[in-house]
Amino acid sequence: MNQEPSQIQDLADQIPEITKTAAGRKLKYHLRIELKADDEAAPEIANKLNKFLKNVSDDLQLKE
Repeated sequence: MNQEPSQIQDLADQIPEITKTAAGRKLKYHLRIELKADDEAAPEIANKLNKFLKNVSDDLQLKE
């Protein structure tokens, strides 16, 4: 399922209500980001993206 980048912000806006609704229950979020690039610049692009992702969480990173 492909999502628009703006939908991530829409989800973030709903997190407080989602958390409140699930109060007392174990709630997990799974996020998957894929980069499809088979050229020489792919590792450089991945490194740059990982720097941005690290600003959000040390647990977010692109992996091979």
